[in-house]
Amino acid sequence: SEIKDIRKSQNTTLEEEDYPFYLDPMPNLYFTRDPGAVIGHGLTINRMKT
Repeated sequence: SEIKDIRKSQNTTLEEEDYPFYLDPMPNLYFTRDPGAVIGHGLTINRMKT
């Protein structure tokens, strides 16, 4: 599996830190329903009107 096991001792360490997330949030542009696209080194944001 790609996700490593988290032992109880590691989990309590994560809970004690001030960072509220276990994983970093993913930007909305990663989801296909969003109107953004990467072209080369640029970004285009389009309307979702058909």
